[in-house]
Amino acid sequence: MLARVRSGAVLGIDAYLVDVETDIANGLPTFVTVGLPLGAVKEGRERVYAALANTVNEMSGVFLRPLVGRMMAWRIARRYAAWGYGPGALEHFAERMRENLATLSTLLDGKDYLLGRVPTVADVAVFAQLAWMRRYAERDLLDDAPVVRDWLDAFAALPPVAAALAS
Repeated sequence: MLARVRSGAVLGIDAYLVDVETDIANGLPTFVTVGLPLGAVKEGRERVYAALANTVNEMSGVFLRPLVGRMMAWRIARRYAAWGYGPGALEHFAERMRENLATLSTLLDGKDYLLGRVPTVADVAVFAQLAWMRRYAERDLLDDAPVVRDWLDAFAALPPVAAALAS
């Protein structure tokens, strides 16, 4: 094991201890998620693959970038096909995202941050999951949730967040 980090997660009003362990080995980038129910593991794996795909240029040499990106996209497409999702399922996922953004809009309505007047780990966690939307075609979904779009912009403008995004 290369490193171990103890962290936490918040779900509703419950807090959970999270242990993250990393290791480095030869081969293509991969990861293993353990300790969660089966559905959460599948969803977590897809989120990590998406994060890896967005950071390919930081983790591989110039000549391997296209190969690593294509390998990850192929694995994700194959996994979704095994679950019964094809290109026609995109509207299903877009509708689910609209519903989730509407819920988030309700939570943010009249507040600067999710839990009140100051940013908390809840804001950081939600921002980390949604910040990518502004760079891709899914940014159109934010037009249906202006409260969330404005919150994302304001959160990204906070000096520590802006500094982290610039690095």
